[in-house]
Amino acid sequence: MEGRAPPTRLWPWWAVALVLTWAALAATASALAPGYPLCAFRRLTGLPCPTCGTGRAVLLTAGGDPLGAFGLNPLMSLVGVLFVAESLARLFFGRGLLPRPGAWWRFAPVVIVVAVALNWAYVLAFVR
Repeated sequence: MEGRAPPTRLWPWWAVALVLTWAALAATASALAPGYPLCAFRRLTGLPCPTCGTGRAVLLTAGGDPLGAFGLNPLMSLVGVLFVAESLARLFFGRGLLPRPGAWWRFAPVVIVVAVALNWAYVLAFVR
């Protein structure tokens, strides 16, 4: 009796489509209203939000300036690079690069909150 191969879990294509759609909308909005703050938080408070500069960072990365993108929003640039690397690894090799959740997973919320806080401090200090 032949054994069946275990079902492979494909990377969710809807997530890839969602990110690509978001990037296209950000590029279109930036082209139609250059210099206009699209962020509701920034419009209300006058301060950049923790993800401020992400749309411009995507455009800079697509235009071949990843260091400029990193300068606008380091955390979101890193998340974008990890997302692309993870997606490509799953697409071509059938498994991801990032470690599976384990005992370390209980510290993830603290790491995320600290990373966002440090990133926001950077954005407040250097990005206008």
